[in-house]
Amino acid sequence: MNSNMHPSLLATGQMLFGSVYLLILSITLEDPITRIPNINVLLSIIWIGISTALAFNLYFIVIKRIGAVRSSIIPLFFPLVAVLLGSIVLKERLSMSSYFGLTLILYSALSVSGNKIADFKKLIK
Repeated sequence: MNSNMHPSLLATGQMLFGSVYLLILSITLEDPITRIPNINVLLSIIWIGISTALAFNLYFIVIKRIGAVRSSIIPLFFPLVAVLLGSIVLKERLSMSSYFGLTLILYSALSVSGNKIADFKKLIK
């Protein structure tokens, strides 16, 4: 990553290029829109765009702060966050296999990073 470029600029470029590419594909490959979506659908699309842009900004900031190698363990936590959010927000019950899987995810993240637990605490500060 070019250290002279701000992470927001990189994230914005990716989002704009991807949006234009997907817009061209959707116009050429999909059927034309016959009904205008209601306001909830449009607000949902806008919210997804804003939250995705924020996530990209945060990801590039993390890469710049801790480096690409260390930030490569971040996707290992996606299932962990998804299961915990499902448990908290949707009131889903976690089985023993879920707890076992979450433990494996944490262990794999620590082992892949090659750091001791003290170094891992520095990583999340």
